Amino acid sequence: MRTPILISGLVLCAAFIAGQNKPEASTQVDRGRKLFEKSAKSLPCATCHALDGVGHEIAPDLRRLGAYVTPRDLMRTIDMQRTVFVQEVQTSRGAAFPGIQRQIRNDNIEIWDLSMTPPMLRQFKLSEIVSMRENVKWGHPPANADYAPQELADIIGFIKWAATGAVREITPTDLRASADSR
Repeated sequence: MRTPILISGLVLCAAFIAGQNKPEASTQVDRGRKLFEKSAKSLPCATCHALDGVGHEIAPDLRRLGAYVTPRDLMRTIDMQRTVFVQEVQTSRGAAFPGIQRQIRNDNIEIWDLSMTPPMLRQFKLSEIVSMRENVKWGHPPANADYAPQELADIIGFIKWAATGAVREITPTDLRASADSR
């Protein structure tokens, strides 16, 4: 009967140790975190994404993406106008809005309404949803932010550090080099 308690304790210890072994944030990571959290150019990433204790868990988890893709691919994701996660939601009351489905439970659905800032979690009966189809109007806010190459490198440096603990400086050249090598 003590096995579940022992396993739980080991999992907690491993998580604590992993957190203790994370490298210190570099200057680039600090700059990237600030842009992730607050941006004068666009809605900040933290409006919809959560990373390293910053932001809101509305949109996909960037830790998983940051752990596997190249800096160039992260830049391409930031620059995307549309994503498969955002749907055009049409309700039986005639309202239409861009949304991200959170969950379905019994005959209820929760959808993040991206037409509001910050996004608002709305609940509907499934019967109130007429359709959810590919969004063709909503644009990913950072795609139009006109970030400078170094600002993009800093945001990506923060994402990589938060996802993997990587401390290697990401440069604007890294963002171009990955594309040129294909």
